[in-house]
Amino acid sequence: MASIAHHRSGLAGIALALLGAWVARPADAQSNHRDWRVYTVGSGNNKVCYAVSPATSASPSSANRSGAFSYVAVWADNPRVAVPSFRVASPLRDAPRPRAIVGRRSFELYAAGVEAFSRDAGDAPLAREIAAGSALRFEAAAEDGTRQTFEFSLRGSADAIDAARAACR
Repeated sequence: MASIAHHRSGLAGIALALLGAWVARPADAQSNHRDWRVYTVGSGNNKVCYAVSPATSASPSSANRSGAFSYVAVWADNPRVAVPSFRVASPLRDAPRPRAIVGRRSFELYAAGVEAFSRDAGDAPLAREIAAGSALRFEAAAEDGTRQTFEFSLRGSADAIDAARAACR
């Protein structure tokens, strides 16, 4: 099985490809689940399956909502592990730490360029909250220090994560 560190290092490129794919409706689009969509990239043990949803709102008004996405990634070599991440339009600071908030639960993330990842490999608690919740808030500081907040609908997230797992089996 490939390491989570290896998976994380490849997320940036694949996430960028999926960002364009969201608009272009590529051949790797698998299914729609309310506010979430499922895509696959690669094949065999290198196949990555994603549940992805765009932000529904952003603040301040200077934050680019159209460039913000929430992902839950699954790899063919271990589809039981679901890795949540976030992508925004501009680079993020790692301090203060980005956070994902679902209901009353808050999860600390780490920033890597325009993305933020779970601090724990395959953060099962965050993935479970995304599947069970109704709304998610992502908070982070842009490189210029501006605090940004992005809201995401979780309608359809559980079905999309299940479909991503099934697509990577």
